[in-house]
Amino acid sequence: MSATETVQTGASMPPEDSIDVVVHPSQRAILVVWVMLILATCASWVIGINEEGTPGDVHPMNTLLLVIALAKVRFVGIYFMELATAPRVLRGIFEAWAVLAAALLCLLYVLL
Repeated sequence: MSATETVQTGASMPPEDSIDVVVHPSQRAILVVWVMLILATCASWVIGINEEGTPGDVHPMNTLLLVIALAKVRFVGIYFMELATAPRVLRGIFEAWAVLAAALLCLLYVLL
């Protein structure tokens, strides 16, 4: 069997449903995420310096700061640590961790 026949018959190729297509984020997407991270950092700084109150007070803006910080962690993980192209299980573990960490930190902040 020649190389042409092998390709035509598909004898050496895996079935189509078992092929995982890896799509890497484009340079434009990475640039947009980078700008969003800078804007989120600036927003956190503005919120942080304008927040008043005594220690121990619960302010909704502080909860917003936690959410912004964990959203930034998620963007860094997905786009800059290449979890966008990682196996689904690994990405799922990371996504679950990000959601649970955000929820737990916000809950602890409000309760304590």
